[in-house]
Amino acid sequence: MANWREVKALSFDIYGTLVDWESGIYSTACTSALGPHLPSREKTLARLDEHDRAVQREHPTMLQRDVIAEGLRRYASELDVVKDGKLTQAEVDNTAKQYGAAIGTYPAFEDTVQAIQSLGKRFKLIPLSNVDKQSFSQTLAGPLKGCHFDAIYTAEDIGSYKPDLRNFHYLLEHMKQDLGVEKGELVHVAQSLLHDHGPAKEMGLTSVWVDRGGRIGGEDLGGQERFGWKLKVRTLGELAGIVKEAFGKVYHAFVNFALPEKVLILTVDGRTLTGTLISCDQVTNIVLQDTIERIIREPDDEEPSAEQAHGLYLVRGDNVVICGLVDEELDGSIDWTKVRGSVVGSTKHV
Repeated sequence: MANWREVKALSFDIYGTLVDWESGIYSTACTSALGPHLPSREKTLARLDEHDRAVQREHPTMLQRDVIAEGLRRYASELDVVKDGKLTQAEVDNTAKQYGAAIGTYPAFEDTVQAIQSLGKRFKLIPLSNVDKQSFSQTLAGPLKGCHFDAIYTAEDIGSYKPDLRNFHYLLEHMKQDLGVEKGELVHVAQSLLHDHGPAKEMGLTSVWVDRGGRIGGEDLGGQERFGWKLKVRTLGELAGIVKEAFGKVYHAFVNFALPEKVLILTVDGRTLTGTLISCDQVTNIVLQDTIERIIREPDDEEPSAEQAHGLYLVRGDNVVICGLVDEELDGSIDWTKVRGSVVGSTKHV
C-alpha cells in the first residue's frame, strides 16, 4: 500500500461502503406493498441490481431515486403481480415512488461515522456517488450526520453512472481544481469491485477494497489481479485503524528522536517558536517548555528584532507547518535581536 503520509485525499463510494445499501433497499422493498410477493433476499437483491443497472445504461441522466423506482417497477412486472391480480398498477407505481424516495433513510454501517471523523483529521474526503444530490443531502442530515466532506461529486453532476470512466475523469479534474489534489495524492475507497475498482484500475488510481461481504458489486470476480486494489479491509473502521497506526509510527519515531530536545516550529500564521519538546500526540499537538517566540524585523524596520518568552506553551497540530531539531550550539552563537530578514508569510492548508 502507498505511503499514507504522501496521500492528501480519499475518494469514496458512499452507498455500499459507508451506507448499507443492500439492507436499505431490501428492507424498503419488504415493507412495501410488494413485500409479500418477493422471493429470497439474495434473489431479490440480484434482480433489483440487474434492473437498476439496465435503467442506468438506458437513462444515464435519470436521477438515482427514479432509477431504482423504475428498477422496482420492472421487477414487479417480472413477478407478474399485476397480471396475477395481486396488486394493481396504481399500487405498483405508488410503491415504486415511495421506494425511490427512501434512499436518504438507509442506515450507515456502525463503524462509518467514527471512521470518517478519524480519516478526516488527515485527509480531504471526497464522495463520488451514483446517488442524486437530494437523496445524498438527506443521508448527510440523517445516517451520516457528523461526517464532513470537502467536496461531493454525484452522477447527477456528471451526467453518467459509475462504472463509466467519465465519473472518474470528473473526479480527477474537479478535485485538482477545487482542492488542489493531484491524481497521485488520491486513494479511492469503495466496496463495489465492478462500479469502482474496475474503473479505478483503468484510470491508474490506487484503491482500497472495503469488502462488506455484500451481494451487489462486491463479489471477488477475479480478485486483485483483475481489479487492482492495493489493500483489502472488512470495514471502514479497520482502514481508519491502519492509517492511525501508520501515522503513529511516524509520531513515535519523531518523539523518540526529538524528546526532550530543542526544536523550532513555524506556524500557519508565520510565527517562529523555539523551545524544548516535552510532548506530542498523533495529530501533532505539541507542548514546548521554555518557549521563545522570535520576531524578526525587516531591514528597513526601525524596531529591533526581538525574542519574547512564553514559558510552557501548547501549539495545536493544525497550526504547525514544520517542526525540526535545533543545532543548539549554532543557535546559541547568534544574537537574534540583530538578525534582519523578510517576514515569513502565512501558510494555507489545502
